[in-house]
Amino acid sequence: DMTDKEEDKYPNLKTHKIGASAVVIIGGEKVATKFNANNSTLTPHDLHEMYETASVGGSTTAINLTDGNTTPTDLTSVTVYKRDEGRSGPEYTFSSYIGHGDGDFIAGTNAIAVTGDEEMLEAIANDPDGLGFVDFRFALEAEEGGMDVNFIGVTDHHCTLTSHCVEETHHMMHHIEGALNGETMSDGSDMYPDDLLTNMYMITNGYPSSLEARFINFAQLPDSIPLYEDAGYFNVLQITGEGGSSDHSGHDH
Repeated sequence: DMTDKEEDKYPNLKTHKIGASAVVIIGGEKVATKFNANNSTLTPHDLHEMYETASVGGSTTAINLTDGNTTPTDLTSVTVYKRDEGRSGPEYTFSSYIGHGDGDFIAGTNAIAVTGDEEMLEAIANDPDGLGFVDFRFALEAEEGGMDVNFIGVTDHHCTLTSHCVEETHHMMHHIEGALNGETMSDGSDMYPDDLLTNMYMITNGYPSSLEARFINFAQLPDSIPLYEDAGYFNVLQITGEGGSSDHSGHDH
């Protein structure tokens, strides 16, 4: 989204939402067993401590949860991962979430660097002690391809995403779709951490011309869905449920 400062500097710019996604936290088998046990969750502070204290090679022993969960496990350290590219979208979003708004916080840590969402998924799948982050769309595709993806719950001041919410992909889909559509839980809390949601816009200088409007319209049609999937996003119609479909969508939670 455009910041207030950007809107003040460029008052004529108009945004047109065409898609969206969310960054999800993923972990290896031992990490998921530890941090999703008994409906425990990590907080942004917990995640910040892991990345900040990681030694060369990405290992950290700062694995005590804020809620004091002491579930027995042989997990004694966690290996954290980051992206190798300069300021990737998922890393900037996740880093801002755990780094008190600093989108470059993770880049300066000793986390192991991997290239792209696919390498991140593969690295975590092969590291029982690993913890990282990816765009949700790529996690879905990895699961469709037979990869086991362990989502990790997180709690902040506005959202509590327990293990029950993340243990099944269709539960995650339900929470993310709801959050992207502005829905909330029955108690008024967020369905998914707002700061982990990512929107995709087209921007025009003033109201769009007829040619620009036609291109924006194409970007919002079901025919463009494969292009969004390749980029790790959902077409805006998939979010609203007015077009396209997802095998993973489920609204029973």
